[in-house]
Amino acid sequence: MSSLEKVKKTWEFVKSPVVFRPLVAAIFAIGLMHFFATDINSDMVMGTLCGSSDVEVSDFYNRVRAGGSQKALDDNIVIVNIDSVFGRDEIAILLSQVSDANPKAICLDVLLEEEKEPESDKVLADIMSGTPHLVVSQRYSDANIAPEADFTQEFSPDVARGMANLTSSKAHGIVREVTPFFGKNKQYPGLAAAMLKEIDTKSYNYLKGRGAEEEMIRFQPEEFYVAEPDEIWNNPSILTGKIVFLGTINEESDLHPTPISDDYPGVMIQANILSMMLQRDYINDNSETYNILLLLMSCLLMTVLYVYLDASQNLVMRILPIIWMGIILYLGCWAFNNFGIYLNAPRTMILSALALFVLDIWYAFEGPIDRLWRKIRHRCTIIYHQ
Repeated sequence: MSSLEKVKKTWEFVKSPVVFRPLVAAIFAIGLMHFFATDINSDMVMGTLCGSSDVEVSDFYNRVRAGGSQKALDDNIVIVNIDSVFGRDEIAILLSQVSDANPKAICLDVLLEEEKEPESDKVLADIMSGTPHLVVSQRYSDANIAPEADFTQEFSPDVARGMANLTSSKAHGIVREVTPFFGKNKQYPGLAAAMLKEIDTKSYNYLKGRGAEEEMIRFQPEEFYVAEPDEIWNNPSILTGKIVFLGTINEESDLHPTPISDDYPGVMIQANILSMMLQRDYINDNSETYNILLLLMSCLLMTVLYVYLDASQNLVMRILPIIWMGIILYLGCWAFNNFGIYLNAPRTMILSALALFVLDIWYAFEGPIDRLWRKIRHRCTIIYHQ
């Protein structure tokens, strides 16, 4: 077979309705989606379905992944609730007890920005200086491009510190991302990143090598054991070899809206972030590539079926898009949970719906245009023969 014949056969194949119409519909749908990108997007669809303007696709995935009522306990991390601990002298005593239990690392998620009582402040600073693998939280100031003042730095300058800010880009709203490192000329690690450095140097270097300004938080499917101070006194072995966070659970000022809860404690958010970092459970860097493949596959599949089944007269094709939406959502949850692939399911649905809309318009005008064209040809033939 000659090259010319191959080209002719290929053209005949492309001209067939089952191929040509889906391709045209897909091209028009991509153009429409690009044109309306600022008005129609996946987050708008999720917000409409959920009745809130602050909703993203990842919220749904995280809720499915980590929002279950029955969850296994995390083997590595224990949280000590300090809601009932008042005064820095009591914090110092508790910190000493925790340290005596020989944990792997300790995070004191308490801001110590102002001096209070000189004696208790000095006692706490001394205990901090003698506590191995301790990380203390500190607030980062965007205005000063540096951490805010911490009175303990004068007495315990060698204690590691991590920025307690969750993200530098948003002051309010649902907590979805974390900023691993703050600062420009000099980098200051976030609280979870500072803990990671104390525990696993390789994972810390891997995090730095990713070079991401923000990382999406993948909330873990496990829950963390919360111990009360009395329990530590009676049974300190529950902390041995564990990563321990000391923080408040019910302090109103430290409760944040997240994809899995409207009032999630800040210390638990930090524990989730650290767990994610230890497992290197980040969002897959190739997620956008998978999204493009899913977009094209979904759009072409739906339009080919639409043309092949003659959707204008086939009830099955009217039901199939609903079934396909469910499949895409399931696929998105499965990919997010198992492989860290972030599939933008609503965007895929929007593109497929636009492609089917283009075909609907095509079919609606195809008949009248064809009849009009036939009349024009007929009149031209009559005029020609006259």
